Amino acid sequence: MEHLQHFGLSQDPFGNEPDLRFYFDSARHRDAMMRVERGLRQNKGLTVLTGAPGTGKTLLARRLLESLEEEVFEVSLLVMLPGATDAQSVLARFARQLGVENPGTDRSTVLARIYEQLAIVREERETFLEAVRDGLARRDEEVAALKHEVTALRSAM
Repeated sequence: MEHLQHFGLSQDPFGNEPDLRFYFDSARHRDAMMRVERGLRQNKGLTVLTGAPGTGKTLLARRLLESLEEEVFEVSLLVMLPGATDAQSVLARFARQLGVENPGTDRSTVLARIYEQLAIVREERETFLEAVRDGLARRDEEVAALKHEVTALRSAM
């Protein structure tokens, strides 16, 4: 690999999986980290981090997840698969990752079971953070649908 020799690197920083050892704290990354963390600590319903492929979104999200206090935050990373990006699929996967064994198939059942599980998490004085990672650009209508579902969850709590 030419770039390893050219830059005097012993390991490739451009692997398939983000490696926190290669995180570069640029001004843009610091600003994005600050905004996402502020949204999280202020209990915003949905904070979206967007950017072109290869700009460090996943690495930034993993760095944030690693930095959060375990006694305060229950953290999970949800990796989206191609073809499973509609709001209903995201909610069902979110429910399962939250610990709901059978989330159901209709929206109201899934939301009710997520709400019940989040109430348990809240009772334990933890904040649940779900970082959604997908390799595909999210369409505006999918983000709007997901934001609607998260807002519905927040208003129910």
